[in-house]
Amino acid sequence: MDIQKNRIRNIVGGIYDIQKLRIATGNRIVASLRPGLVEEVKEGEEDTKYLPAILSEYRRITDYFVSEFEGRGSIEKAITPNNPEYIKSRLDYDLVTSYKRLLETEEGLTKVAEREVKAHPMWDAFFAGVKGCGPLMSAVCLAYFDPYKARHASSFWRYAGLDVQRDPDKDKMRGVGKWYTEERPYIDKDGKEQMKKSLTYNPFLKTKLVGVLGSAFLRAKDSYYGKVYYDYKNRLDNRDEDFSPIVKHRMATRYAVKMFLRDMWVVWRELEGLEVTEPYEVAKLGHKPHHSS
Repeated sequence: MDIQKNRIRNIVGGIYDIQKLRIATGNRIVASLRPGLVEEVKEGEEDTKYLPAILSEYRRITDYFVSEFEGRGSIEKAITPNNPEYIKSRLDYDLVTSYKRLLETEEGLTKVAEREVKAHPMWDAFFAGVKGCGPLMSAVCLAYFDPYKARHASSFWRYAGLDVQRDPDKDKMRGVGKWYTEERPYIDKDGKEQMKKSLTYNPFLKTKLVGVLGSAFLRAKDSYYGKVYYDYKNRLDNRDEDFSPIVKHRMATRYAVKMFLRDMWVVWRELEGLEVTEPYEVAKLGHKPHHSS
C-alpha cells in the first residue's frame, strides 16, 4: 500500500470511528435529557427529532454566558436565565460539550481528508466531475479500492459486494449478501493453516457505496449517475417481472453504483498506465464510460 493511500485510509478510518462515537453520544444525550422517550432510534443512526433542539439550546446558553459573563465563572449562572427545556444543570451542559468536541474533531479530520483527496490525481481526473460524490466518499474509494489488484471492473464490484451469485436455497441468481460465503485459508494461533467461511466482500464499503453514495446521486442536481438510476428503473418498470417498488429501487441503486465503479476503474487504470479491458457494457452494448476521453 503506497504512503498516500495508507494515509487516506487511516484518516477515513478515524473519521468513521469518531462519527460512530459521536452518534452514540448524541443518542445517549437525548435519552438522558428526555427521560421516558418512547421513540426508538436504530443502532448507528442519529436522533434527528430532539438533538437539534438540544444543540440549539446549548448554543443559546453558551452565547449568553459569553455575552453576559465573558465566559467566566460557572456555566450554571447562564442556564437558569435561559429557561431551558433540556439542559438544566452543569452535568447536562458538559454532556453536550462532549458531543460538540467529537463533532469538531470529526469535521477537522474531514477537512484533512478533503485536502488529501484533492491532492490525488484521481480528483481532477474523475471525482471532481461526479455530482453526488464529495471528498469524503472519494476518500473512501481511494482508501479501499486498488486498481493494481483489479484487472477487470468486475473485481471492484465483487469487493464492494455488488456482484451476483447463485443462492442455493432459492435456486436463483441474486446480489451477494451475508448469506454468501466462501472457504478461505487462515493461520490459527498455533501457526497452522485452517479453512473458514468468510464474506467475499467488504461490508463497510458496500454500506457506504449503496447506502450513502447511491442516495447522494439521487439528491444531487443533474447527477449523471442519478440519470443512470432512473433510466435503469424505467427499464425495470417495463419488464414483465413483478418487482415491488423497493426492490426496483434497490436494483437501480446497485446498478448506478456499479456503473460509477466501472467508470472509476477505467479512469484509474488509464491514469496508472495499466491495461484497460473494455467492460461488457462498452464492448457489447456500446455504452461509453462516463468521464472517459
